[in-house]
Amino acid sequence: MSATEIIAEIKKLPASEQEEVFVFLTRQLKESAASGSGVKVRYARDEDVDKAVDDVLRERPELFRCLAQ
Repeated sequence: MSATEIIAEIKKLPASEQEEVFVFLTRQLKESAASGSGVKVRYARDEDVDKAVDDVLRERPELFRCLAQ
């Protein structure tokens, strides 16, 4: 399964399960960094960040309303 397919599956999960995935990945990255396994931090281009923000706010209007308060 490719990363793109995995991401598509994660997007189908309820928010609580998406958060579990996020916590897991964050923990994995911290452990990898602590062990010196050579995980490199990659930074997104501004255009990619803008698109991601637009996607999140379009898919989760309730989040946008909370942020706007």
